[in-house]
Amino acid sequence: MEALSCREQHIIRELLSTGYAHAARSLATLVNQPVSAEIMLFTVSRIGVSEAIYYPEGNATLILTDIIGEVGGRSYLLLSEPECVALFGMCLPATGTERQHAGLGEELLKEIDNIVSAAMITKLSEALDVRIFGGVPHAFTSSAVSIKAKIKEDMAHQKSDGLLMVSARFLFETDASLQPQFFWSLPPEFIQKLADYTRLVP
Repeated sequence: MEALSCREQHIIRELLSTGYAHAARSLATLVNQPVSAEIMLFTVSRIGVSEAIYYPEGNATLILTDIIGEVGGRSYLLLSEPECVALFGMCLPATGTERQHAGLGEELLKEIDNIVSAAMITKLSEALDVRIFGGVPHAFTSSAVSIKAKIKEDMAHQKSDGLLMVSARFLFETDASLQPQFFWSLPPEFIQKLADYTRLVP
């Protein structure tokens, strides 16, 4: 069940598209090559639609970030194992031990989360005129089955009324692509603020 009308969804999608464009520029600096971004899927739905999340086969990495400030919630960034491997290849040094690479890899994924979540938080904070920021991200790498169970359990403990979901594709100059899923459990007052914002847009 959608929490916003089609018109409201379109307005928020356009707003977040500018956020993802900013995220692409930040990511380009990190990987030292041009990066573009386009939103493939966007929706704001009532909580309980977590089944709509696409869970990749094999292992995946989930990064959780608490949203702190006037309006809370929690954001999730989900990346498949091939996406993580591609990022490691672009950003991590070729030398080093497996243990060093594992530590650097987790920090890299947290930085990707910082880039994406910061872009979303900044755009929504400015548009809705609320003070919010992201907390310290926590990364979990496991099988897709375990990741799915963790998301369901975690969301069950959130005081949420809806779920903002974005799947955006980042395209790299080397023809590599990255399509992480970003979703955010939203308290009732946040959904109302989104609806109020859309009424101000012609």
